[in-house]
Amino acid sequence: MASEFQAIGQWATPLLTAALLAFPLAVSPMATTPAHAAEKASKPRSKVEEVPGDYIQLETLWVPVVNRAGNNGYMGLVVRLWPGDTTRYEGCIAAPHAADALMVDFNKSPLQPDVYYDDTKLLQRVTSVVNQKVADKTYKKIEVIRDFVSPDDQSGMLTLTCR
Repeated sequence: MASEFQAIGQWATPLLTAALLAFPLAVSPMATTPAHAAEKASKPRSKVEEVPGDYIQLETLWVPVVNRAGNNGYMGLVVRLWPGDTTRYEGCIAAPHAADALMVDFNKSPLQPDVYYDDTKLLQRVTSVVNQKVADKTYKKIEVIRDFVSPDDQSGMLTLTCR
C-alpha cells in the first residue's frame, strides 16, 4: 500500500501544476470583457436610434505622411463622426464608407507633415473627404485625434453598431 502512495506522490506535483495552469485557460473564453459585452449588446444598424452614444469612432487609420526624404511614413489618426439628431441612421450607415473614402484619398495624395501636424488643416482635409462621400449635413461635427484613444462606453456601443 505504501508503494501505491509513493507512486501517486511522485505525480502529484506535476499533475497539480498542470491543473492550475490549465484552469485559467479553460475559463478565460467564458469570461466577458467590456468589449466583448459591448459587442454582444450592440444592435443592428436598423435600430441605431435605440443605441446610446454621441459619436462613431472609426478604426485607427494609418495614413501616409511624406517625410523629409520624400518617402511615406505611416502615422495613426482617429476620426470621430458626430451624427446629427435627425441623421443618426444615415450617419451610422455612412461611417464605414467615410473610412474607406479617407483611406483612398490619403493613399492617392499622402499628407504633408505641415497638414498632418496642423489641427485646422487636417480637420479641413478630413471634413472635405467625408462630406464628398456622404451628404453634407449627415455629421454635425467631425473630430480628428492624432493619438490612440478608445471611445467612451456609450459611444463605444454606437461605434460597434455602426461598423
